[in-house]
Amino acid sequence: MNNQTKAYEAIQELRCIVPPLSPVPDIAVVKSDRLSEVDGPLPGPPDWLIEIRSPDQSTLDLQNKILHCLSNGTQLA
Repeated sequence: MNNQTKAYEAIQELRCIVPPLSPVPDIAVVKSDRLSEVDGPLPGPPDWLIEIRSPDQSTLDLQNKILHCLSNGTQLA
């Protein structure tokens, strides 16, 4: 496998530290070189994030999480 095919990783439920919040997107897509060898939260926002709204989830809360990440460096949500 060359470096191009491992350039990004998609990870379920990865906590991201984006002060003052620490959102946990349903799926976070992150450049491989930003990931640590040790399990733990991602410092900073994911490069891309995917959210799937469940019926009991507040649309406003979901939008706020997405907008917070977008305003702090996430490229696509």
